[in-house]
Amino acid sequence: MSVASSAGQEATDQSSVSGSMSEFHSDNDSNNESEYDEPEAKRARADDDPLSVEHNGQPYYVGDHVELEDPENSSGTQGTELAAIAQIHKLLLGGQQLVVMWYVYPQLTPHPAYMEFYPDALLRTFRLTTVPVSRIRRKCFVMPAADAVEGRPREWQEGERLYVCESRFVDKGGFIQKIKRGRGFWPEAMSDERMDAVARPVPWANGPRELEKAPVPVNGEADDTPTRRSARLAATPATPATPVTAPAAATPMSTSQMMAFQQMLAQQQQ
Repeated sequence: MSVASSAGQEATDQSSVSGSMSEFHSDNDSNNESEYDEPEAKRARADDDPLSVEHNGQPYYVGDHVELEDPENSSGTQGTELAAIAQIHKLLLGGQQLVVMWYVYPQLTPHPAYMEFYPDALLRTFRLTTVPVSRIRRKCFVMPAADAVEGRPREWQEGERLYVCESRFVDKGGFIQKIKRGRGFWPEAMSDERMDAVARPVPWANGPRELEKAPVPVNGEADDTPTRRSARLAATPATPATPVTAPAAATPMSTSQMMAFQQMLAQQQQ
């Protein structure tokens, strides 16, 4: 099941949240769907919202990326359990919950067969949901592709997976849209300290890395996805080949023809 097939769940996902605010900077107001409602009955005053929360001895901050347990598919992404922490809410009855913005793998979205993506690419969505802090499995790292070429997050360790993101998937219309580079990738409430820890790249020891894109087939489609060049060539009608006519087989001579041929040769020799 792709993200497009679950677009109807988006209204349900966003109706679970209430108040209206834009947590992430938007570089396209016409497609800004990051406004949501917050649960007033359960949430304390917004001014009391913390910028961090602890789970299993590990601190998590606004702006961090996490892997979450999502058995109900509240993300609507059917298999991508990665999200960015947009807010941390303190509840009136005690405890805390996260407001997260989900990502989706390219292969779970409808896109042209020739469209290419970086290795470990993610697409940001406009899906914002609230989840309990207990759903956190572990921290992960996502950077804009241009930054990942230059360096790594300061907290990233060798051997850990580093996802890259340069585009978002827009449910309304089912298309992929580039994200402008800059602060817009990170939430407004993110502190400068966290920006230094996970957002501002530390240069790679051996200089900038080269990332190569490759076509990513949609789940359920054949893996022999054509590239842009092969797609253009395949779309060009071929010139029909001129049929080659085989030479006619020689007809054997009759006895009378053979005798006449021999007499002609004898006369020429005289």
